[in-house]
Amino acid sequence: MQNWGDRGSSWGREHTGTDFSVACGTPVLAASTGTVVVRTDQEWSGRWLVQVRAKGSTLTTWYAHMEALSVTHGQVVSVGQKLGEVGELGNASGCHLHFEVHPDGGSIYEDGIDPTIWLRENQGQNPSVIRPISQNSSSWRVATFNVLGHSHTTERGKHPDMASGPARTVGLVRLLDGHDIDIAGLQEFQGPQYDGFVRLAGDRYAVYHPPGDTENAVVWRRDRWTLVSGGSFEIPYFNGRERRMPVVRLRELATGKETVFITVHNPADTARFPHQAGYRDEAVSREIAVVQRLTASSDVPVFLTGDLNDRRDAFCRLTTSTDLKASNGGSNADACWPPEGAGIDWIFGTSNVRFLGHQVDRSDEVDQTSDHPMVITDAVDEGP
Repeated sequence: MQNWGDRGSSWGREHTGTDFSVACGTPVLAASTGTVVVRTDQEWSGRWLVQVRAKGSTLTTWYAHMEALSVTHGQVVSVGQKLGEVGELGNASGCHLHFEVHPDGGSIYEDGIDPTIWLRENQGQNPSVIRPISQNSSSWRVATFNVLGHSHTTERGKHPDMASGPARTVGLVRLLDGHDIDIAGLQEFQGPQYDGFVRLAGDRYAVYHPPGDTENAVVWRRDRWTLVSGGSFEIPYFNGRERRMPVVRLRELATGKETVFITVHNPADTARFPHQAGYRDEAVSREIAVVQRLTASSDVPVFLTGDLNDRRDAFCRLTTSTDLKASNGGSNADACWPPEGAGIDWIFGTSNVRFLGHQVDRSDEVDQTSDHPMVITDAVDEGP
């Protein structure tokens, strides 16, 4: 049934996929190679909404109303591999598979395309053009997001027209859940936002921040990771005031693999705080020293994320002085220049990490939550 885009009383706005009317129990096969995401928070889809995030791109395919599941969250599957069985669970009036295609990995109404056309154009394409993932690999969805501190949206803040920090935290949680983020670095995560986050999502996400200062924090899915250790290091913030940045070591529950995750927020030249470049340079020097020390003593993957408040120099120094590469283009030691269109929000990882795709979310949801985009990437650890 080619009913993508149809409107009617059965759907909130419009039909976002194509329905395949087949008998319950019919096998559902993956249309793309990638990592399985199993969501249980979408009542319309039934007990599960299965998403497959394709490797090498932001493409995500969706499968709904299934009565049985054959895969687990985080599992890597190939084209044609069985995901489950057709059912009639959720908002369904009979046995069928609801199938969606999202080229940019967006939410339900953001970037969907006609699945019938996509299938016709891609059916029979050789999946080997996508570099395979080894059996030892772990795949994680990583994000960085400056959430715009609560103080900036008070009456005397720079964005008094925006909602308060706690109100905007509802959007932060929706974005993390909607993008199925496994681990994220948050900046300007001030106390009222932290309190709201713990209340709204503390059952799903754990948080680490330096003692007494929530403003820079790392959050991760409790069902995927456990904390091994947490620490911090100081950088000069505005006008040289020292501020601590978090460093966490996490262990993946499914594999036992460990990774180190750092998030930072460097000072920027502003009308209120001009001439901060020297402090920012010193901050980058200390960040380089931390990464060098971590990579010298261990071979676990290291991620550095954050608002660097710089489009070029910090990129150049980090990628030429350490083992780090950026999710949106890697290192470029010869030209020492970042990828075209790079902003100030970055995700870096060491060479034992492979980045698959890079997304800068500037959706309405993001704009109502912060004055920064949410930057997202899929990262594969291919170490032993």
